[in-house]
Amino acid sequence: MKFSKKISFISFIIFISSFLFAFDWPVDVSSGESQIKTNFAENRGNAFSKGFVFSSSEDVKASEDGVVLVHINPENNYYENFTSTLGNSLILIHKDEMISVYSGFEEINETCLDGEVSKGSILGSLNKKSTEIEEDSTKKQVLPKKDFEFQIIDIRNTVVINPFLLLSKLEKISPVFPGKIFVVNKKGTEYSLEEKKSLASGVYSIYREYFPSRMPLKTSVFVNGEESSTINFDTILYKNSRICVSGKDFFPIEKIYPNKNRQFLGEIEISRGKNLISVIVTDCLGVERRINHTIEAW
Repeated sequence: MKFSKKISFISFIIFISSFLFAFDWPVDVSSGESQIKTNFAENRGNAFSKGFVFSSSEDVKASEDGVVLVHINPENNYYENFTSTLGNSLILIHKDEMISVYSGFEEINETCLDGEVSKGSILGSLNKKSTEIEEDSTKKQVLPKKDFEFQIIDIRNTVVINPFLLLSKLEKISPVFPGKIFVVNKKGTEYSLEEKKSLASGVYSIYREYFPSRMPLKTSVFVNGEESSTINFDTILYKNSRICVSGKDFFPIEKIYPNKNRQFLGEIEISRGKNLISVIVTDCLGVERRINHTIEAW
């Protein structure tokens, strides 16, 4: 499958429909013991998050039937070039050339290293060791719990996939709202559309206020009812020698997140007269939330 500027959110969903619900959650998110701390495509400083980071995980299960392809153990340092930020890791390969990556184990279940594993089998664990250490006879220090990272990669199409598209659906997720919307002119001057209701006509970059853990699956911008921009956070791919997300174009990390408080939505052209600017964010359950701003331009 070749990605082009014309790829749409709908066509990707059709492409991936054969995989939907094929994977189970690697940790228990239904009980509230494990929560998604970092979502797919969020800003991780200088790179997109390529999966989910879970907090307070213990047992980690295989999401699908597969074969252990690689065990990366920092202690033996066999795989120096593997960029696992969370250390002790397993990589499983599944049918249809899909790969799942599990990073951050304290302990690996040695039986799973023999080869094939079944969906739901225990791959390993973390946060089961004592979280307290003795500082002296009267004082104890509680150690912070470790996080766990999970990724899904389609090696046939060379894309990293938002796990939400392949995992069994949750009944409820944290809601995602458009939030405050800002535009920036060619000179770099930023305006809040909540406060500024009159602007010079011209081309502007448009942003939403970015809040970690409130990540949409898709953002869309309309001006006077016509779609100006769409950005999808369903996959991460390598394009133009950069790691990007896609929409009407391909966008690297520094374009999507110019700083820690802004998320890029696209470019819009504001014409003279009245302009209705609509921003729609779509969450991973398909729920759309919209905000409208009316701007008079001279």
